[in-house]
Amino acid sequence: MKKGKAGRPRIEIDWALVERLCGIQCTHEEIASAVNISVDTLERRCKEAHGIDFAGWSKEKRGNGRIILRRLQFQAAQKGSIPMLIWLGKQYLGQRDKSNEEIEADREARLHTLFISSKDREEVSKMTTEELKRVYQQRLEASQAKQKPQDE
Repeated sequence: MKKGKAGRPRIEIDWALVERLCGIQCTHEEIASAVNISVDTLERRCKEAHGIDFAGWSKEKRGNGRIILRRLQFQAAQKGSIPMLIWLGKQYLGQRDKSNEEIEADREARLHTLFISSKDREEVSKMTTEELKRVYQQRLEASQAKQKPQDE
């Protein structure tokens, strides 16, 4: 009577599935769970099947997934996805959101442009921020006074 090997029956690993899971950036634990084996077994069997440890083998496959993801992101941007255009601009072009201080400075600059005539601009360029605020306030009050009906 012939005796078989002791232990669990050998589970065949679907390496195409493992490759796809690597491509979508699954962890080693998630991949092992998906093919119903332990991480240690995944490591050992990768060396048997591919002659390389799982970290090295999966790194290449993860890279392929990142290439696909990047291509899809650029395609979404090319189709006009505003959030994707903003995100890619920040990642690849060094673009960034403005700080509150920058927003306030821009607002003040726009207000100054609106309330100061072109002949005053040279003089204005020499003024401090406090002086500009005072001139702005005076002109705003004068503008509001003109708009009030004369009740008296």
